[in-house]
Amino acid sequence: RKAGSVAAGEAAAPAAASGEQALCGICFAEAPMQLLPCGHDSYCKECWVQYVKTAVEEGKACLELRCPTEKCQVRLRPC
Repeated sequence: RKAGSVAAGEAAAPAAASGEQALCGICFAEAPMQLLPCGHDSYCKECWVQYVKTAVEEGKACLELRCPTEKCQVRLRPC
């Protein structure tokens, strides 16, 4: 498994039954944000920014960037 990825169907950082806010599945610090239609909304803004930034720095593979949840095939699209 890639660092920072979550197995398909696995909740990255589920909210506790007591109503606590969910945490980012990568840094476990900030609240996650909804970004993709796949519903894997388990990552915070800062982690999304770093994920995309790293992919861009690595080259043209960023054109095929997908949700960081393992086995998810949903591609990131420009806003």
